[in-house]
This record gives sequence, C-alpha cells and structure tokens, in this order.
Amino acid sequence: MTSRFSLPSGACDSHLHVFGPYETFPLAAERSYEPPYAPFERLIAMLDAHALDRAVLVQPSAYGADHSALLDALRRAPQRLRGIAVLQPQDAQALSDAALDAMHAAGVRGLRFTDASAAAFKGNVGIEALPALASRMRQRGWHAQVWMGCRALLEAMPLLQAAQLPVVVDHMGRFDAQAGSNGADFVELCAALADGGEQGWLWVKLSLCRATPDFPDYAQARPFHDALVRANPQRLLWASDWPHIRMAEKTPDIGHLLHVLSQWLDDAALQQRILVDNPALLYGFASV
Repeated sequence: MTSRFSLPSGACDSHLHVFGPYETFPLAAERSYEPPYAPFERLIAMLDAHALDRAVLVQPSAYGADHSALLDALRRAPQRLRGIAVLQPQDAQALSDAALDAMHAAGVRGLRFTDASAAAFKGNVGIEALPALASRMRQRGWHAQVWMGCRALLEAMPLLQAAQLPVVVDHMGRFDAQAGSNGADFVELCAALADGGEQGWLWVKLSLCRATPDFPDYAQARPFHDALVRANPQRLLWASDWPHIRMAEKTPDIGHLLHVLSQWLDDAALQQRILVDNPALLYGFASV
C-alpha cells in the first residue's frame, strides 16, 4: 500500500540496504544470512512509490568490507542518497586519505558499529573499534551509527562520548519491551537523548519493525516512541529498515509503517522535523 498521508517534500528514510545484482555485486562468501534481492532499481521504485525523496543506505554485513553496491547506488543518485559504511580498523588503515575522501564525495557520512552480540554476525564491526577510527571520522565530519541493545549502549557511553562524534542509535535503542518505557535503562537513554536539545550529540532512529514483535501495528512500541519524541524530537530520524532482512512473514509494508507514523505523530511540524529537517542536517542533504 502507499502512504495514507501526504509526506512533506524532502522526506527521508534513514535506514535501508541494497543487495544485487549478484552477478555484478556478489555477496560475501562468509555471511550470516541470505538477504532479499534488492538492487538499486527496486530501491528507487520503492522510494518513488511512497513519495520518499531521500534515503540513507547502510552497508549490510552480507557484503562484508566490499562497499561496491553501496557506492554504486550513491553515485547513481547523488542528490537523493547518503551512505553509512562499515570498516574494520585494519581496513581503514589500509585506505589512503584520498580513498576515504572519495567515499565521502560519493555520499558516505558515517561508520556503523555493533555491540558484542551483533558483532558475532560476520561482516559487522564491534564498538571497540571506534577509538581507532574516530580521528579520521572527525576529519570528514562523519558520525558513528551504533546497533546496540539499550543496556550495552549505556555501558558504552563513556567510549562513545570520548570519540567526540555525533552518535546515531539504530532501531530505537533495542529497548527491553518487558521492562516498559519507565524501565531504568530506557529512561536513561531518553535522558541522554534530551541532553543538549538541538545541539545534542545523540540521535535515535525510529524503526518500528525492529522494536517489538507485535506485527503489523507495533502497539507495544507506542509508549517508547512517544517517550523519545517527548525527550528530543530534534534528534530523531524515521527509518523503514527496507528490505527487512530475516523478517519472513513479519515483513512490513512501507505504506503501513508510514500510516502508523502519521497516527503516532499527527503534528505536521513534528513530521517535518523528523522526516525532513533532521536527516537533512545530519546527512548533509540540500535544503528543500
């Protein structure tokens, strides 16, 4: 289905992946999952169908350190797409400044890191790699994107703050739904998000389909979503997580995800902020 509400011009999906065509961009021989087929053409068709003008591609672990598919997509739609890369410290050290500058010119704006459990998936890079990469990231104005459980994220806060980079938290901080939105860990995450207001260093992605298992309406996630919006809407981003790796029968419809967003975020100014203004600022999209 298409979105049931009119998205503001410049609306951005801040977390997607591309896969294929495999004869041109083969997957890593060692990988932890078989992804859906989602080449550049399908990505653009999905964005067009839902009036999403911009998108941020995240390097998937099934491609390991080979960024060819991601960089190809960025270069084919430079005004529309930005990217998040994944680099092991040794891989980054092997890259010249010119090579990193070329990634930046193509649209890369950050590197992704994971906690210990997620790092077990082949192709991911653990958060312990951040200090070795932070200096070269700062030189290019990049940020750190982190896929971590809420407790692990809080434990890593000193390391993250020491990097002196903006930090973007994937999938609503992978909160503990059983603990509730008043649980100590989630309350602490909201406090960190609120710190600094529009000058804050911490950002959070609102990607409902990874938050709670109650497909397709994710009612269990509503109090967590609302708490994040109350904490600091100036540091929130919306994300679909298309093409929904390893979600099988719980693969969401993008139009329905946007419909849920419109019900939970029924203020036009907030929609403009989260869908357009925030990603434009963080990822360096031109003004609408």
